[in-house]
Amino acid sequence: MSQCLDRVEAFLVFAEALKSEFDFDSVKLVFFDDDKSLHSPSQAYEIRRQTLETAWNRAAFLQDKKNWEAVLFPSDQKIFDRLFRQERFFYEAQDKGSFCLAHPFLIDKKIFGGLILYGIQTPQDPLLSILVESFNSDMERLRLYDQVVTLAITDGLT
Repeated sequence: MSQCLDRVEAFLVFAEALKSEFDFDSVKLVFFDDDKSLHSPSQAYEIRRQTLETAWNRAAFLQDKKNWEAVLFPSDQKIFDRLFRQERFFYEAQDKGSFCLAHPFLIDKKIFGGLILYGIQTPQDPLLSILVESFNSDMERLRLYDQVVTLAITDGLT
């Protein structure tokens, strides 16, 4: 999906791909620290569909990631708790026939992040599955890249 080395930029590419094919309200990207006992994300970003539909300066938006910081609600925390319990994707009904889809990002059976898609109308669409799995692969690739960079800096044998 994306060849960039920035998680937030890859998130934008994913949101733009979603916008072109699906109707949704917003999408959140969260990252967790390595401490699994805390199900609260260390970073959270959100893109609303209406933001993508208005005229906006993409480059300026990418420069200031504070534009993307998500407000997290108790309902989000319930989703995070369920992601950690199940360790697999799920969707649940919301109001007006729409659904919430949640997908964890795992490496070595440890959750390091997740994707929450709100207001989706067709959670079982094969194209949606392909887009989400492709984004999942991007997030895994970027996480592994970050680990290699860290090792290259901190490990004298690398």
